[in-house]
Amino acid sequence: MKLISRLRIQQWVSSICENAERVARHRWAVGIIFVLELAGCTVFPLPVALVLVAFVTAAPQKWARFALGATAGSMIGGIALYVVGLAFFTSLGQPLTCRVHR
Repeated sequence: MKLISRLRIQQWVSSICENAERVARHRWAVGIIFVLELAGCTVFPLPVALVLVAFVTAAPQKWARFALGATAGSMIGGIALYVVGLAFFTSLGQPLTCRVHR
């Protein structure tokens, strides 16, 4: 129990909430969600849903904009990965499959 009191969890929670509210009110908040979702779909997996929950909780009137930004980032990231996969298959993958099936 002493460890829990030393961690000051309530202080951490209030700090995280204040930061989420500050970022959610920023004019580029939707762009931030878009870029995070795009990076999460293409480069490396990011838990963007957690950030999205924090933003919507901090600024509930912007929930539709945040959702559209995340959806657009995810779709564009998926399309980009499809194009990269298609280019890889036509350049290197198809000759490899032809050699294997001979």
